[in-house]
Amino acid sequence: MFLRRISLRNFRNHTDTQLHFASNISVFTGGNGEGKTNILEAVFYLTSGRSYRTARDSELLRWGEDDFAVKAEVEQRGGKSLIEIYYSGAQNAKKIKVGGVEHKKLSDLIGKVNAVIFAPEDLYLIKGGPAERRRFLDFAASQASPQYFFYLQKYHHVLQQRNRLLKLIAMERSKPDALEVWDEQLVEYADQVTNRRLRIMEAFQAILKPVHARLTDNGEAIRIDYLPSVEAGIGYAAGLRTKLKAARRDELARGYTLHGPHRDDFVLTVNGVDARVYASQGQQRTAVLSLKLAEVEFIRQEREEYPILLLDDVMSELDDRRRVFLLQYVENRLQTLITSTNLNPFPGGGRTAELAVFRVAKGEVSCGV
Repeated sequence: MFLRRISLRNFRNHTDTQLHFASNISVFTGGNGEGKTNILEAVFYLTSGRSYRTARDSELLRWGEDDFAVKAEVEQRGGKSLIEIYYSGAQNAKKIKVGGVEHKKLSDLIGKVNAVIFAPEDLYLIKGGPAERRRFLDFAASQASPQYFFYLQKYHHVLQQRNRLLKLIAMERSKPDALEVWDEQLVEYADQVTNRRLRIMEAFQAILKPVHARLTDNGEAIRIDYLPSVEAGIGYAAGLRTKLKAARRDELARGYTLHGPHRDDFVLTVNGVDARVYASQGQQRTAVLSLKLAEVEFIRQEREEYPILLLDDVMSELDDRRRVFLLQYVENRLQTLITSTNLNPFPGGGRTAELAVFRVAKGEVSCGV
């Protein structure tokens, strides 16, 4: 997958930015707050119609403007496609077009543009709560497999309906027997989601180990383990049914479902210990980088082409050896967009044929150092 061009109109602090890409590695330099990260955010926005920095589209609007647009031409194995997203602040609504054809659902964007982002705040994948790790896992799996995304959507729809029914039963506005239908649907979709997650974890582990070994010069061993609320694998469906029945009283008291994929987690261990508790910040950062590169390779395996890699202000956070490894990894392999306040972290101060350098100042982009 290769992003050939992108245009941003009234997106964040970009009034009218037009970018064309030819090199595999593009570096955006400039001071903090000038608009470098906004470009990466716009690229990522194309993957799902959602920002990774805010849940509110209104915050993406340039100050004083009523609407914004992000358009991109992407080259894939199947040919080129034009992706367009328009947002109206007055209506608080989005319009999506793929190849000139309007789509009604944001979910129709999934898989059209695949991208992986790595930013300093991604340490939440280790330090944060289970919801953050589930979000990472679900998005990676959805980009790789539309079928996974289908089952995940079905599961969350049933989960919402079941939680609503639990509250109605607790208020004596419905009968407990009504849960049986929703229980069976929940079990059906939970079985699909959980066992797919388990296979994804196995794929991640096979990729993660050698990547992390190279990043740490064979000094550390990493492992990723899925932690389901109900034991996964053969017998999962029966196990979940049993858990739901046993938890019925507690669920009615709390008004929500206590078991299922929405309660699952995964853990990263480094040299046999929980990275969240015992790893240093440097070890945690390296572990997250390994996880992101594993995500890149996983999507490539499933989709038979690399996603776009977005590196937001992370080069200065890595030591020389890890920076060299990362640049060697992406060179001639996948398109990579990098933000940095300066070119010091790059070979030759960024003056190499392999890098396309853009200068960003006050939402304006110019070519060259």
